[in-house]
Order: sequence, then structure tokens, then C-alpha cells
Amino acid sequence: MDVMSPQLMWIGTRCYRVNQTKSTVHEEATSERPLAYVEEDIYGEDEREEEYEIEVTNTGKFQTSFHVPSAFYAMIIGAKGQTRQRLEAETKAQIRVPKQGTTGDIVVSGTSRKSVSSARSRIELIVIGARNKQQFTHFLSVPLNVPEVTKRFLDFRHKVVNKLPRAFSVDESLFQQPEKLHITLCTMSLMDNEDRANAAQILLDCQESILSPIVKENGPLEIRVRGLEYMNDDPHAVDVLYAKIESPALQTAADQIYEYFIAKGLMQKKYDHVKLHATLINSLFRVSQTEPVSEREAERRRITFDASEILRLYGEFDFGSLVLNEIHLSQRFSTSCTGYYEATAVMKLLIIEGGQFRKNTRCDGKVILITGANTGIGKETARELLKRGGKVYIACRSLERANEARSDIIAQTGLGDIHVRQLDLSSMDSIRKFATGFLKEEQRLDLLINNAGVMACPKALTKDGFEQQLGVNHLGHFLLTNLLLDRLKESAPSRIINLSSLAHKYGKINRKDLNSEHSYNQVTAYCQSKLANVMFTRELAKRLQGTGVTAYAVHPGTVDTDLPRHMGSLFFLFDHKLVKPLLRVAFKTPLSGAQTTLYTALDEDLAEESGKYYADCREQKLSKYARNDEVAAWLWEESARMTRLEA
Repeated sequence: MDVMSPQLMWIGTRCYRVNQTKSTVHEEATSERPLAYVEEDIYGEDEREEEYEIEVTNTGKFQTSFHVPSAFYAMIIGAKGQTRQRLEAETKAQIRVPKQGTTGDIVVSGTSRKSVSSARSRIELIVIGARNKQQFTHFLSVPLNVPEVTKRFLDFRHKVVNKLPRAFSVDESLFQQPEKLHITLCTMSLMDNEDRANAAQILLDCQESILSPIVKENGPLEIRVRGLEYMNDDPHAVDVLYAKIESPALQTAADQIYEYFIAKGLMQKKYDHVKLHATLINSLFRVSQTEPVSEREAERRRITFDASEILRLYGEFDFGSLVLNEIHLSQRFSTSCTGYYEATAVMKLLIIEGGQFRKNTRCDGKVILITGANTGIGKETARELLKRGGKVYIACRSLERANEARSDIIAQTGLGDIHVRQLDLSSMDSIRKFATGFLKEEQRLDLLINNAGVMACPKALTKDGFEQQLGVNHLGHFLLTNLLLDRLKESAPSRIINLSSLAHKYGKINRKDLNSEHSYNQVTAYCQSKLANVMFTRELAKRLQGTGVTAYAVHPGTVDTDLPRHMGSLFFLFDHKLVKPLLRVAFKTPLSGAQTTLYTALDEDLAEESGKYYADCREQKLSKYARNDEVAAWLWEESARMTRLEA
């Protein structure tokens, strides 16, 4: 054993070094494999006691009981009971193990909490060591058997089997079954029903503690399957050929899930990071898929194959991409009715994708301005457009938050053509100052995305005396757009995108009290402002006919952002521990919410469309009131007067 890199065993959140003893070196001389010596952790004993449920019996003794699969009873008892006797002597505790063939918990009792805790820790070490010597029975997997990946895998298989020279071709029996394409996250040995139920619960726990925070931060976890790698050192003698997985967020999730299962005692820590891969060809498949044999026998009969030509011709083969929707606790050597592995448990990600803009349309050289892009939908929109080649400006009230968003986007993309400018949409002076500076700085503007907004806030007035929601959501963008309109015309074809909401259908334009001076309801005012966005878009499209500038209104969907932070009691149900998990499924992530914005910004099929309303990447029907041209024309003139557009 390398003393600098000893074998480690984990129990709960503690790591123990396992040292060899002299008897271990000569273990072939005994019929019973001797137990390794475990270096005791003499510090933190009180903390360790608190990890276990230890009760006091009627007789005043301390006692704990816990489940151990019956397959491991013999290891705890030892030859002629010697292991149990030694444990009892060393810990001064009594250990009761159910008789072979019966079920029940192991019970440890003693005169002190410390002795009971110590005995249980030693037993768990034995169980972990014994478990790790078993063949694995289950594994955590991410299914890859979606149509796009399956189709490309079959194309890859056809090329390797039929188009390579005979010396390099591989028999079809060595390929993974298309229905069983998957990413393996980790493997484990589950010995009985309680083991399996425990593992299933641990997997489900990972959804809330690990997956949800990662998805909230990164949006849906996109997985790209691209490129080839092989095990062994010689490409001419390969055992396993696999596809590489590109997904930093999934890598983070996989590592954390792996560590979580280790902490729960279901597997031993063997490496620092999960190696994400999808097995494509395995020389074991020639044996294991035709007849059941032991792992040792399969390894003995394994015949390597020459992958050098496959790697030369198809080393960068693209198998496509998918979004992570579920993780399975899969049963090894099983097949379900779908052709995939039987699942002991499935963790589904409760995320609504909505419409997805899947075209790879570029925007190289285009100048893009997005308001309110320091968080949520706007930030995701900025990131995606930057990745597609755009020069992006994010205009925000808080320079500090905007610069933080810029730094995040640069770190994520490795691209730096993103710029921050200050813009306070609640101030007409700030809007005019911003527009003057922008027009001096940029000679073109291809995309204006009016993204910023406030939602259902308590009554407040802007610096110019406008009701805040009307002022920020509508009047601010109305003035900004008009001040930049000539530059948009000069840059035609160009586009204007106004973020609205489904809430517009519940709004009315109050001609008698547009500014809510006589009465105010926060939801009514919000709906009016979103209706104003739609009507502004329609009237704008009419006035821009023949200029090459088109306008679109967008409903992003109900997105999990901080926009409804002012909703107060209206959102009280979201904090209820039972209701919130149900309601969260109705929310999109910010990246999903940005899809319709990207669709209207980039899709060439919309080049001749203007003045329409979109959601989930398709045109939607407007409410009858929103189609009222006379009200839309009045709103334009009133907005021009309030903002002193001609001043």
C-alpha cells in the first residue's frame, strides 16, 4: 500500500484511512479474510454519537438499531463468531445480529453512548468494505435514447461496420443497443429491497438539494454527445470505445450526486470526479449479451479490437444533443418494455421547456441593445446572442449589478464583446442621456430588445411623476425606442422586440385615468402596462411599414425570476411547503423564458412579419381589446405627449 495514497473509506461525512495489517499480507494462509485495521478517529467522538439515533432503554442501557443486508451478516460475525467477539471486546458493546435466513435490524447496546456509537461505526466499515467487493447491481444513468442521438448513433454504427476496411471493421454485436444508450454516473451494489428503497430515496433527495439549484442557476442542462475516446493505452487494442459528454453543469451535478451517495454509505470514494461518457462499443458485449457469465470470466474471454481507424475518421463524430429530463436508478442486466434498463427509481426534473428556438442562426457583426439584462431572461438573452456573434449592450439602472452580469457572461462564454451602459427607465432625462451617448458611440443598431420591467409593485411614482409600472414598462421603452428609431431604420433590416405578458389579456387602457392618479390596484396597473406593450408594438409596426424595421411583442412564459418580488400576499402560496413544489412545475427557467425572444430576434422566417404577438416560439392570438386600432392610436399620441417626445 502507498502510504502517501492510502485506501479511504467513508462513513457518513467522515473519511477513514484503512491500514493493512501483517495478516493481510498473508491472507491466503487463512480461510477467513482478515479484517483490516481501521485507525480510530479519537477526536470528535461526541459529534459522531450525534449522527446516530441512540435511545435509552428501560434498563438504562444505550441502544441503536439499523438495517444491514443479510448477505453481510457473515462478515460481521466472522469465523466462529470471532469478528463479533473482537468488536464487542474493543468497543465494550453488545452486538445482536439476526440469524441467517431471517430479517430484522442489527441491535447494538452498551453502557455508554460512546461504546454504542463506536461499535456501529466499526460495523458500518465492515459493511462498506464487503459491499465494495460485490459486483455492482445498479447504476445511476442518464438515458440518451432520444431520436436525434439514436439516429446519429445508428449512422455511426453503419459506417464503422460497413465502410471501414475489413482489418478495422467491428462486429455489430460489440455495439451498445440503441435503446440502451446512456451516461453512467456511478455504480453501486444494492443487496435487498431496503437497500434499493434507500437508494431510491437518496436519488430523489438529490433533486431538491443538488439538481434544482444547478438548474436554477444554469437553466435546463443541455448535454452534447460529441467526439470519441477509448480505454486502454493502445488504440490498436481497445476494450471500450465511448462518446465524450460536453456539459459543465451536468459534470457539477454528477460530482455532487456521487459525493452524496458516498456520504450515505452506498459506495466507496474511488475518484475525485465522475468521468462522463457513453459507451458505444465494448468487447465484453460479445460475451455478456449472448450468455450470462461472471465478470472474471468475461474479462478472461474479452478480445480487444483495433479502433485506430475509427478514431482517425470519426474522432469528432457529433451524436447530437438533448436536455436532461431525468436520472434513473437502473438495474444492471435488465430490459424494460421500452428497451431501456428497468428502473428502480426515476428522478424527473420538473421543468417546463416551452417552445425552443433550435436553429443555429448567427448574428455576427450585429449591434444589439437589451434593457434590464443584469438578471433573468435578459441576461440569458444577452448570453445567447453574444455566443451567436453579436455585439451586445446591456442597459441597466444598476451599473454594479450589470457589471456582475457581464463578468458572469464572459466567464461562461469566453467572449468579451459585451458592454454595460447605465439606463434608468423611470427617468426621462436618463433615457435621453443614454440615447444621445449611444447614438454617438454606435453607427448602427440591428436589434432593440425592450426587456426590462417591474411587476405588481406597491404604488410609486417615477422621477417624472408617472405610475411606476406604466412609466417603466411602457413609457420608458416608448421614449427610448423613438429616440433610437432613425438608427434602426439606417441599419435595416432591423428588429424591435417588446416583452409583454399573457397578463395583457386581463388589461384595459384607462383613458380617463391612464396614470392611476384617482385609484390604484397593483395587478390592474401591471396588466394595463403589458397591454400597452402589445398596443405599442402593433402601432409601431404600422408606422414602420416599408422601412425594413419590424416589431414583435413577446410573452416569455411564467419564469422563475425575481420579477414578482413585489407581489407580497398575492404570492403567499408559493412559500407553502406543500404547494410550492406543485406550483414550481408551472415555471420556466430564465433560459427557457428567453427562447421566444431569441426566436423573434433571429428567425429568418419572421423577416416579413411585424406587429404580432408570440409565445412558446409561435404566433399567438391577441385578445379582442388588444386588436383595437383606435385605442392603440390614442395610446401612442398620449404617450408622446406624456414623454414630451417632440421636445
